[in-house]
Amino acid sequence: MCKRQGLPPGTAWSPVEAGLDGPWPFATAGADPLDVPRAPLSLNLDMGTVLGPYEEPPTHARVLPIHPAGMAEPFGYLVAGVSPRRAMDDTYRGFYEQLQATVTNAVASVRAYEAEAQRAEALAAIDRAKTAFFSNVSHEFRTPLTLILGPLEESLADASAPLPPSQRARQELTHRNALRLLKLVNSLLDFSRIEAGRVKASYHPTDLTRLTEDLASVFRSAMEKAGLQYTVETQDVGEPIYVDRDMWEKVVLNLLSNAFKFTLHGGVTVRLQREGTRVRLTVRDTGTGIPEAELPRVFERFHRVESSRGRTHEGTGIGLALIQELVKLHGGTLGVHSVEGEGSTFFVELPLGRAHLPAEQVQEDEGTPHAGKLGSAFSEEALRWLPDAPESLPPPGAEPEPVRAFSSSSVLGNTGAGFALPMGRGRVLVADDNADMRGYVSSLLSAHWNVRAVADGEAAFEAALELTPDLILSDVMMPRLDGFGLLHKLRGDARTRGIPFIMLSARAGEEARIEGLQAGADDYLVKPFSARELLARVDSQLQLGQARQQLSDFFMQAPAAMCVMMGPDLVFSVINPMFANLMGRDMLGRPARDAQPVGGHGVLLQHLERVYRTGEPFVGREVPARQPDSQGGLKELLLDVDIHAQRDGKGRIQGLLVAVQEVSERTHARQQLETLTHDLQHAVAARDTFLGVASHELKTPVTALLLHLEMTRRRLSPKRGEPPSAEKLTSAMDSALRQVERMSRLVDELLDVSRIRAGKLDFHMEESDPMEMIHEVLDTFREQMEQARCVLELRAELNLRVWWDRSRMQQVLTNLVSNAIKYAPGTPLRIGFTRRGDRLILYVSDGGPGIPPEHQARVFERFERGGPPQTVHGLGLGLFIAHQIVQGHHGKLVLQSPPGQGATFFIDLPLPPRAQA
Repeated sequence: MCKRQGLPPGTAWSPVEAGLDGPWPFATAGADPLDVPRAPLSLNLDMGTVLGPYEEPPTHARVLPIHPAGMAEPFGYLVAGVSPRRAMDDTYRGFYEQLQATVTNAVASVRAYEAEAQRAEALAAIDRAKTAFFSNVSHEFRTPLTLILGPLEESLADASAPLPPSQRARQELTHRNALRLLKLVNSLLDFSRIEAGRVKASYHPTDLTRLTEDLASVFRSAMEKAGLQYTVETQDVGEPIYVDRDMWEKVVLNLLSNAFKFTLHGGVTVRLQREGTRVRLTVRDTGTGIPEAELPRVFERFHRVESSRGRTHEGTGIGLALIQELVKLHGGTLGVHSVEGEGSTFFVELPLGRAHLPAEQVQEDEGTPHAGKLGSAFSEEALRWLPDAPESLPPPGAEPEPVRAFSSSSVLGNTGAGFALPMGRGRVLVADDNADMRGYVSSLLSAHWNVRAVADGEAAFEAALELTPDLILSDVMMPRLDGFGLLHKLRGDARTRGIPFIMLSARAGEEARIEGLQAGADDYLVKPFSARELLARVDSQLQLGQARQQLSDFFMQAPAAMCVMMGPDLVFSVINPMFANLMGRDMLGRPARDAQPVGGHGVLLQHLERVYRTGEPFVGREVPARQPDSQGGLKELLLDVDIHAQRDGKGRIQGLLVAVQEVSERTHARQQLETLTHDLQHAVAARDTFLGVASHELKTPVTALLLHLEMTRRRLSPKRGEPPSAEKLTSAMDSALRQVERMSRLVDELLDVSRIRAGKLDFHMEESDPMEMIHEVLDTFREQMEQARCVLELRAELNLRVWWDRSRMQQVLTNLVSNAIKYAPGTPLRIGFTRRGDRLILYVSDGGPGIPPEHQARVFERFERGGPPQTVHGLGLGLFIAHQIVQGHHGKLVLQSPPGQGATFFIDLPLPPRAQA
């Protein structure tokens, strides 16, 4: 096999060029060409391997790429000779493929092993560096801690110059937490020593029963104060047990500390007994237990079971890992049985005798009595986990006493340290599971504000609902409900959503701060912090909260419907009462798309999303929207809308401020006024047109009548000599009569309009044959039809009787026939009627140009005349009167006039019962 050096694809190559004898022309056997590297190949093959068992040397070879999965390029190539005595068939080719796969898998396995070995070595190097770091840093911590603890203990023990009570409380707080820090440093140092193999235990024969009883008694006070049943059962094991007493102390105290921390109800039992050749210590509790998935990792360094509920979240996750190493140094074992929600049982087993221990570390003497250096530190820390632990520092000028309620107000000047504070006292709620931190923060704040302190997030939420503080100051790591959970719960409740929230955390760095602020905190304060910084942050947030409250009051009392929508989903975060009444109260806390009614807000939602996307404000008038009504339907609204983007300090859009005002009634009133104005203008125009038309229409017959009368008068005058002939007199009288009839019809139309307007159009109903009425009407138009060259087409259903005002319906039909002759001369005139169920359908149709679409909607209005004014005669009242007459008969008059296809008027009337049969 060769590693890839590079040959151009398809290059012929002979082993002679590589220093091998024989005529070896290179070719790629089979039908699949290979991509061979460009540089000469470096082979490491001997002639025996090349030639094989046959006398004839191979003349061809196959180059097989070794390309493990995951590599961009082949790792190398396998050059395999092709036997001159075997044809390159599918079976032979399959052998080479299997050979290629086998070598490839072998190479991949070797590479994976090498990579894993390198990774293990790198991890080991990191672990050694970490161990060395912990060893060095722990050692370096002990020097300043010694210099802190020494003077503190001396000042606390100085009887000649005792400290004042307030100063003593501060020193005790410092001393207690310095001891806690020393305990953590010692644990890290023990770890580093164990891993480096530098731990020199000293095993002395020990009365393990008595020592264990003494160590267990340290926690009795804490267990009783927590309301737990505490049982210690020990048996005489029959002989001394070789243990390093300091190490055994750490084992017992760590196990008891864990049990106390995670047992909120029930009890803790400690049992020591002999079992054959071993002694067994058992610590059983009825606590929260350990999830099954976490049990394999419970003794890992720095591993913490985050889901377990305990009295505190404090801890580094090294206690159990440390005592496991200490038990191993004693040749023993440490194990655990646990059921989540039921409790845990930790057990330690140590072998009897000393044969299992390093001989150089075994001491035969009993040694000095055990001093119990760690017991007080463990018990004191456990007592600080209790929710009613006393505050470490009293408020200035007062004894340490928890504040149970907020007072109304008081007036203070400044802090006395050059830090000015505003007049008046706000209400601050402090949440921290560490009693010392709780007391320290409370002592700083209580000089300026009314303070309430609680031990966990659940208690803080309950206090927030009860007391409505002006500010909440909360730690992140707390039992029951941590700081992030508390913040989420506060922001999700309308009663506490607006309370300013400052988060305290030991996690430093920009990422931790951003995480807190993104979760909804108003500020993020990293431990350790100075008193001055804490006071400044609290004061700033209280002032901002007061300003927000004033803005909120204005927002809620604004004379317009307003809301605040946050995030890309446009969640209704704040709505004022007017908005709730207008758009619905169930919108609060819901995204805009989910909160809209079934029919949607359509255009309004589009404007909201566009403003959030672009940041450009929108001011719209009469925007359509919908609102659920009391009947479960939707009510159409018209809104004047103002939408403005709300940005953060970096200019990024965070939400929208929306103001809306319903203008539905105002818009409808304006539209009605516009319609009324338009109708009035149309009526005035129609009146003017009517007056002009009426003057012309009335003046024409009157003029003609006067002319004929004057001509008749002259012809009958004596001066003329010869009297007019009877024929001329008859013609003149007929002409005059026609003009009088025309004027009479005009007057009748005007009278009918006045009756219709007054609601006094009377009907004299009778039963008659519609065919008789049609013939009468057609007889009156016979001469006009001949003059207009109209061809009559009459279709009728015989033996029909109708109930109507015959004279009025004759007036309607006369008007329709007159219009057809007048507007469509020379075209067929179609008249007919038929029965459709209980209705009579009578129609009049012409083949003229029809009525323009723009006139069809107004064809039955008063004074409406189709066609150009100079070609149309009449007052424009005929169809109006006809429409009113048909409606008076409980019928309908309908027009159909497709463009260029004439006009058809349908009269739809009810038939009397006998006609229906």
